[in-house]
Amino acid sequence: MNNETNASPETATKEDAIDSRPLNQTAQQQPTIPDPTTKEPTTKEPSLSTEASTVDAATSVTPSAGKQTGDKPVQDPPVSDKPSPDKTGGGQTDKSSDAQPDDGKTTVVKLEPNTRAVKAEWGVICETVPGASHIRGGIPNQDAMFYTRQSSVYQPVIVAMSDGHGSDKCFRSDRGSRFAVRIACDLFDELIGVDTAAMTAAELETNVREILAAEFINRWRAKVEADIKGEPLTENEYARMIEKDGVAARKTVEANPYLAYGATVVCALVTASFIVYLQLGDGEILIVTEAGEVSLPLAADARLMANETTSLCLPKAVNDFRCAVHEFKDDNLPALILLTTDGYANSFSTTAGFHQVGSDVLTMLREEGFDYVNRHVKAWLEEATQTGSGDDCTLALIIRADAVTKGEN
Repeated sequence: MNNETNASPETATKEDAIDSRPLNQTAQQQPTIPDPTTKEPTTKEPSLSTEASTVDAATSVTPSAGKQTGDKPVQDPPVSDKPSPDKTGGGQTDKSSDAQPDDGKTTVVKLEPNTRAVKAEWGVICETVPGASHIRGGIPNQDAMFYTRQSSVYQPVIVAMSDGHGSDKCFRSDRGSRFAVRIACDLFDELIGVDTAAMTAAELETNVREILAAEFINRWRAKVEADIKGEPLTENEYARMIEKDGVAARKTVEANPYLAYGATVVCALVTASFIVYLQLGDGEILIVTEAGEVSLPLAADARLMANETTSLCLPKAVNDFRCAVHEFKDDNLPALILLTTDGYANSFSTTAGFHQVGSDVLTMLREEGFDYVNRHVKAWLEEATQTGSGDDCTLALIIRADAVTKGEN
């Protein structure tokens, strides 16, 4: 993520997140990758402003590889005793498995079965790789990903990923990102059984933005507090931080322990009648139509520039979530949904180059098949981080089966 700077309370600057992998070009077809812009890794740090962020609407998209970043979060209130943290993120589970809601959670509005339901088969490909600069520096992958579904092929599908900040002050951000993806899956899982029949897309979006987002922050902070209670921040951790950031850094973290766990979150819920997109901080979500047209479901946040990002560790984090609800009608289901942490997107020298990845991957799925893409994603990400951002790279593809089987293969 980005380098540490004097950030506003609303955002964090990236400093230590460095893992991401580019798409490898092989003899067989692969997504187009524009010439990457190689940069020295930077780390993000959360901004310190208190205003809520304002975001705007969709744009189009495609893939390429290029830059590296890290994240640092802004301080939050002191921690208190709470339930112990979930196990590390990454992986897949059934609804009946370990991705269950925490005890004591607040209830999210329930939605009933909807007459707008569309039964579609969806495939999911997820991969994460440590950043090239992280490998050189002996830093763990600070990205985490997790997905869950109630059926092997049908909706609902939940995918979540999180990018732990690379700032020296965020020395437990790999834990913070793991907490985030499990909480995202739990909350979306709870939303699945809710009654949406009488709700408009706008009403559902308001519910997610105001109720689910607040519960997300409450649970994430509880996980951090429980983790600190079970394993207090150590003198060794502080010493390594002070060596790079100075003595003042300790006071900053002691005033806001959440900062040590700072992370972003990007997630999507696909049901039979709607898709919910939810994001806090940097990262990207692309929607690809059957015609290969790429767009963005969420408005851009002007504060996410260079080494700054909004973060779960910020005091006003609940105001920084971006959300959109895509209601199914007139056969408007996307053919492909692509989610990624910023390490991969930043590996491309241009935004257009990154956006091209969406249509390229759709073409590849149709011509080479699901298994081919699934086998090569990891190599693509590894190439991206090595020649591009140097940051951790995480990529998820949610693929509508009938949209990729209409070609010859």
